[in-house]
Amino acid sequence: MSWPGQMGKGVLHHLRHAVMIFVFFSTVFALHRCIEVEHQYTKIAPGTWRGVIYLDPRIEKMQPVEPPLYQKRGAAYRYTRSQQVVPFNFDVRYLSNDSFQLIIRNADERIVVDDIRFSSGPRGKADTLVLHFPEFASYIHALVAGGYMEGKFIIPSKQNYALDFEARFGDTQRFHLPVIPPKYPVEGRWKMLFTPDDTTQKSYYGIGEFRRKGHRLYGTVMTETGDYRYLEGVAADSLIKLSTFNGYWAFLFEGTLYDADSMAGIFRSGPHYKARWTAVRDDDFRLGDPDTLTKVIDPLTSVRFRLPSSEGVIVDLDAPPYRHSPVIIQIMGTWCPNCLDESRFLAEYAKRVGRQALPIIGVAFERFRDTAQALRHLKRYKERVGIPYPLVLGGKLERNAPLRIFPQLESIKSYPTLLLLDSNHRIRYVHTGFAGPATSEYPRFQKKFEARIRDLTRR
Repeated sequence: MSWPGQMGKGVLHHLRHAVMIFVFFSTVFALHRCIEVEHQYTKIAPGTWRGVIYLDPRIEKMQPVEPPLYQKRGAAYRYTRSQQVVPFNFDVRYLSNDSFQLIIRNADERIVVDDIRFSSGPRGKADTLVLHFPEFASYIHALVAGGYMEGKFIIPSKQNYALDFEARFGDTQRFHLPVIPPKYPVEGRWKMLFTPDDTTQKSYYGIGEFRRKGHRLYGTVMTETGDYRYLEGVAADSLIKLSTFNGYWAFLFEGTLYDADSMAGIFRSGPHYKARWTAVRDDDFRLGDPDTLTKVIDPLTSVRFRLPSSEGVIVDLDAPPYRHSPVIIQIMGTWCPNCLDESRFLAEYAKRVGRQALPIIGVAFERFRDTAQALRHLKRYKERVGIPYPLVLGGKLERNAPLRIFPQLESIKSYPTLLLLDSNHRIRYVHTGFAGPATSEYPRFQKKFEARIRDLTRR
C-alpha cells in the first residue's frame, strides 16, 4: 500500500530536479546574453578582449570571483599562487562584414594583427582562429566559442615552445587588482638591479621609467643591451604589476612598494627566464655608455663579407654601391624586439633622407636551422616592416657567431649592435643595444646618430 506514495515522492523529487536544471541553464543563458555584443558579427565578437599567456602549466582554470574581493567592471578571475600569466588587451575591429583585424595594446604601442585564418566549426562546435605574427614567425592557435578563446601561443623556432592562451570578451582590465591608489608614489626614475634565478647568469642593472594615470601604470625598463619596450599595468596599494606582449616576447613584472624610495619583485620573460629585482629611486643613475661597451680590437682592418640576401642575391661589401662609401651595418635578428625598433628607425632614416642616405645592410643571425627557411623569413620580415635596405643572413644564432664575420670586434654584447664604417670600411663607431621609442633615451640617440652620420660623410 505504500508503493504509490513512494512513487509520488519520487516524481516530486524528479520534478524539483528538472526545475533546478531549468533555472540553472536559464541563468547561464542570461549571463551569456549579458556579454553578447549589440552589433552583428560573422566571426569574432568586435570590441575589447583580455588575453592571457600562461608562463607556467595551468593548474586551475580561470574562476569568477565576486566583489568585494575585487572591485571590478566586467569579469574578474582568480589563479592559484603558483601560476603567473602575462595579460594583455586587444581590440577586434571589422573592416567589412567578414574581414577583421586585431589590435594589441601595450601602453602607447598598437600592434595590428592582420594575418588571420578563421574557420567556422560544425554547428554546435567551436570555431578555429589562427593569429600569425609574420615578423617573428610565431602564432596563436585557438578555439573560439562566443566570448571565449582557448588555445596555444607557439614559437616553432624555439624547441617545445607552446604556452597556454586564453581570452575573454568584454574584460577591459589588464590586471585584476583593487582600484585604489598606491601607498607610495611609483612615478619617476628608478635604479634597478636584476639577479637571475639561473646562477650561471650575471646580475645586471637597469633603469625603470614609470608614469601613472589614475590607477594605471605605464613605463619601460632600460638595460645596457636594450629596453623592455612598452609596459602597461596597475599600481594598487603596495602592489605593482606590468606586462607586455608583442607576438614573440611575453614580459611580466610584479613588485611590492616598500616605501616612497624602494621596491622589489620578480621579472619573467617567457616560461624559462626569471629574475628577482630590487629598485631604489635615483634620478642620477646612468648605465654604461652604449658607444663604448663593445670594443674594437682591430680598427685598421676593413670589414669584408659576401652574404646571401633575402632577395636571392649575394651582397658584396667590396662591390657597388658599398665600395668606397661609408656604410651602416646592423647586426640583428628577427627574433629580437629591440632589433625591430632599430629596423624601423633605420627604415625611417633611409626613406626620409632618400638618395642622400648612407647605404645600410642588416646582417641577421637566426634561430632557423634551414638556410632556405631563414632567407624566406627574412624576406617576409623585410616586406612586413617596410625595410628598404638589404637583409643578409649572417648565420645561425649561436654564441659569438657574428665574430666570424666581424673579427675586428672583441665580443658581441647585444642584439642589435650598430656599426658605422668609413669609406675604407673600417669600424669608426659601435653602438651597443637600442633604447627604443618607449624610453627617454630615444630622442638623444636620434640626435647622436645624425651627428655620427655627418661626421662620417665629412671624412
